[in-house]
Amino acid sequence: MKIHLIFILLIMGACSNNPIENGIAKVMEESTAKKAHISLDECSRLRGYCLRKGFNPDVCILVDFSEYSGNERLYIYNLNRNYIEETGRVANGIGKKGLFSKASFSNVPESWESSVGRYKIGRLRTMNIPEFNNVPCLEVHGLDPTNSNAHKRGIVIHPGLLTSRKTVTPCEPFSQGCFTVGQDTFEAIKSLTQHSSKPILLYAYN
Repeated sequence: MKIHLIFILLIMGACSNNPIENGIAKVMEESTAKKAHISLDECSRLRGYCLRKGFNPDVCILVDFSEYSGNERLYIYNLNRNYIEETGRVANGIGKKGLFSKASFSNVPESWESSVGRYKIGRLRTMNIPEFNNVPCLEVHGLDPTNSNAHKRGIVIHPGLLTSRKTVTPCEPFSQGCFTVGQDTFEAIKSLTQHSSKPILLYAYN
């Protein structure tokens, strides 16, 4: 009987490392890692910028133009946890050369190209151009030399993607530099800005 008890205790002792729990923890860690799109250092730098400049330090919008345009490359990002809260597709500027799927960048008016850098998301209004008459949009204000002309260029965040979130074709319609997103993504960003007491930072990069 004592031998059996010692054997059971030895088995329990061998399990003290909790391989099952360790396995679950590893899976959770890997899952969380997949949900992180930027490094902890970059996340910390962005949060520090938000704190210094009076932005909401808890959340921002990231746009990774290095990703293929058919992928979900816009991220509503939790800066406290370095974690993706939500993803969406976003078009890039078509440019004068008509580069449908590959983003090109410029800060020059009439270039029809995207601009990288940090933006302050501004007020909600409606657009007044023929193709998007009365369509809601969010103004953006460029904060870096690479996007300082964004407001002058009329760059905004607006809904307009015609394709499904699940398709892998290039974004349609192609923008002339605006952050053109799906309706659900636009509503999520709009809700975020309306429920935040501080402005939201958008950071676009390549």
